[in-house]
Amino acid sequence: MRILAISAFFPPDAVGGYEVTARDTLTHLARRGHDIAVLTAAPEKPLDECNAAAFPIERTLRRLPYSIPAGNRFLDRLNASCIHAHNYRVTREAIGRHAPDCIYLWSGALLTAGVPAACEASNMPLACHLGDTWFLEAAGRRGRGIGGMAMRLLRRLLGSREAVLDPRRWRHIYVSHFLRNHYRTCGIEAAASEVIYNGSEFASPPPAWSATPPALFRLCFAGRLHPSKGVEMLLNAFAHMQDMPLHLDIFGAGQPDYERHLRAQASTMGLQERISWHGRVSHAALCDGYARSHLFCMPSLWEEPFGLVVIEAMAQGLPVVATRRGGLPELVAPGTGLLADAEPTTFAAAMRALLSDWPALRHASETAQRHARTNYQWPDKIDAIESFLREMVHDARTV
Repeated sequence: MRILAISAFFPPDAVGGYEVTARDTLTHLARRGHDIAVLTAAPEKPLDECNAAAFPIERTLRRLPYSIPAGNRFLDRLNASCIHAHNYRVTREAIGRHAPDCIYLWSGALLTAGVPAACEASNMPLACHLGDTWFLEAAGRRGRGIGGMAMRLLRRLLGSREAVLDPRRWRHIYVSHFLRNHYRTCGIEAAASEVIYNGSEFASPPPAWSATPPALFRLCFAGRLHPSKGVEMLLNAFAHMQDMPLHLDIFGAGQPDYERHLRAQASTMGLQERISWHGRVSHAALCDGYARSHLFCMPSLWEEPFGLVVIEAMAQGLPVVATRRGGLPELVAPGTGLLADAEPTTFAAAMRALLSDWPALRHASETAQRHARTNYQWPDKIDAIESFLREMVHDARTV
């Protein structure tokens, strides 16, 4: 199949697991002989793309800014409409240039509805691989009042059209049952949909833990340092456990001001000697961090659709304590860890319960590793995705 994949971000210009999964999925499809082309946005900073991808990557789309400072509202909307028109035109040109058998849309966040609108206008078979709620926002975006009418007129003058997305034109792959149910609750019912969990490339498993508990237990967090990820809550929970021999390793980075805030919070609580801040590291270094740890912490406060780091940590033998948010309960299977409320006291109690019983923790380590390596390997996931796309293309040709 000739597949045009579109995403707002694409590695090495990435935010998190969603973009990494997009790259890995498309790489596996290319290895199976499919003709892949990627259309994505221009990065904010120069990229080091020395590791050549298995397919061409065009970085010609434009993204909206993450945050818009207070200013002239009309100019802000004018800028958004210009981006909308640009992305509509660039997407239409890319479709014409590559003549794909199908369009495979990943993250559309910050691209405006211009991209999916251009996809619909092409009358090509359309699939979305959804790992967040961006499609909801695009499908629900409507201009109202005089300002909205002016923006619609401006988009037409700039060569675009008003985007009124029709979910029935699309087929959806969701990364969790939670996310599919959320879309359905919001009134989005695609032409066809399937839940396909993310896969991962797992490092070699570490040696089995010894029968004797360690003198120091190491806890691990990996992810963006952002308020939604719950690191502040984790620090508060960690402060409830100062009677135990613990050390917390934090892998990930965020906005400098927020990182300083977290470090100040840890210092105020007297935790600075018990925490290591590793920043953003390579995947190999992160896997080494998993191998040195005894428990993985996933304290998300938002409705996490999936959580790639959870299955990566489990594959390295780490039991997991996670909040009951989003799709996380689907990943933390019985015997692989515990679920807790997104509140410091109960989260600390769950961590304490696991760490206080070394034989049970060892058993959870073995169960977690077996669960991840049995259920989240790439070949099965690519089989399912490939079958989904082939069926979509076949149905379009037989209409």
